[in-house]
Amino acid sequence: MNSEKTEGVIQGLEDTLSNPSFFGRVLVKKEQIQLVTDLLRGLKKKNDEQEALCRAAEERATALTTKLAETEQSLSRAIDEQEALCRAAEERATALTTKLAETEQSLSRAIDTTEHLTAKVYRLNPSNRNVLPLGQGIVKSKSERRCRRVLLVGWYGAQNFGDELMLRCMLQRFAASPKKDFDVSVLIERNDRYRFSNIPKHVRCFYPPETEMDLLAACDWFDEIVLGGGAHIDDAPLKNLDFIPYLMIRLSQEALNRGKTVRWISASSNRSLKDPMYLRALREIAAGAATFSVRDAFSLDVLREAGVPNVTLDRDIAFDVEPFAGFQSKIVLVTLVDFADADLLEKVVDDLFGFFADRMSNTEETWQLCFLPFYLENSNDRSLYERLLKKANTRGVPYFIAEEIESAETMLMLFRTADLAVSMRYHAALLADVFNVPNLVLCPDSHRHYFNKMHALSNAYPKISRLTDVSVYTTETLCEHLKFLSTIRAEISPSF
Repeated sequence: MNSEKTEGVIQGLEDTLSNPSFFGRVLVKKEQIQLVTDLLRGLKKKNDEQEALCRAAEERATALTTKLAETEQSLSRAIDEQEALCRAAEERATALTTKLAETEQSLSRAIDTTEHLTAKVYRLNPSNRNVLPLGQGIVKSKSERRCRRVLLVGWYGAQNFGDELMLRCMLQRFAASPKKDFDVSVLIERNDRYRFSNIPKHVRCFYPPETEMDLLAACDWFDEIVLGGGAHIDDAPLKNLDFIPYLMIRLSQEALNRGKTVRWISASSNRSLKDPMYLRALREIAAGAATFSVRDAFSLDVLREAGVPNVTLDRDIAFDVEPFAGFQSKIVLVTLVDFADADLLEKVVDDLFGFFADRMSNTEETWQLCFLPFYLENSNDRSLYERLLKKANTRGVPYFIAEEIESAETMLMLFRTADLAVSMRYHAALLADVFNVPNLVLCPDSHRHYFNKMHALSNAYPKISRLTDVSVYTTETLCEHLKFLSTIRAEISPSF
């Protein structure tokens, strides 16, 4: 119902009610009643709609309230979950930090272990040489200055002193030769503990060949194959290239086929030889060899009975040391410390060589300097001596670095036979004094441990000991003390 019509109905009812007559007021027109009814229905409908809207609004408000509560709960849960995630992340970060610290510790331990193993490898193979099987890698050297290539074969590298002595003598033979137009290489055993003490660094080393192709390549490369001593005339049925008797047969055969030089020097044989194939090969090799000698008459007889030609008798290679048996060289034991100033240590070493060079030029004496490792961990002293001697001007004075000695008995024997000591090590000075070895003490007085004990020790042995503090070291002082000490040999050892 529109508003104009509603106004008409209301106005009609007001007019009827305001009629002066009773009947006029009571008598209501049907149309008006209908209109009122419609109006009321409209109002009721409007009211119902309004109530429905209110209920809908209330329901909507309730739903929104519920939704808001649910949202608040969800948000609260999300916040709780986020806080839980943050706590978990913090715990994870803490765990990772702890794990990282543990990893760093493990890495540090691994580095320490690696350094220890590296040092151990260095001690086992201090020369750090790259040794390849014979026949491998030699082609790379073709660009070098051409000279006669010699391969020295024996049971070297096995740490058997007799064979190492023969190796040393053979290398000295080559070094003493007036002809220097040769390049010597040495075949050695596969041995990780070999220290290369008797092989100069400029001498190449090879392991036994691994294949026949390697062996043939070696025979193409070398001009001369030399067996340098040893009991290698042996017909044992071992056809291995790392078995020297068999390897030397094969090397000799292939070298002779190529017109190369073969020498067997001061070898020895089994008590008897029976293998016909071995003997046939040996006869051919001996016939074609430039030298084929044995070191004893018994071996000579065995080979002659077997029909091996061209065999001569020569003494053992190790007899080359015979001149040294009467050699009157005096030994100076030198012990230094790595915590002293490096420049000072270099000066001390140069001064030592200078003093003994002058002394040998002005007297008939011969001196050798023995640099004695005293602190063996990680080859500490040996590494120090190698660095110092690499820079030193030795002035022709013989010297060597002693092997690292762990045996007390061996060390005592060494001090017992020494003629002079130069000691930065306290116990080295003590041993020199005990064995009446004239002893110059170079006291590293910058170290808090050394002054008292070394001064007291030197004072206790005034006849054979002289001391100078490193802090006031001079060349003149060293020479003055050594001039006195090198002329005495004490007979009385006072008690300390």
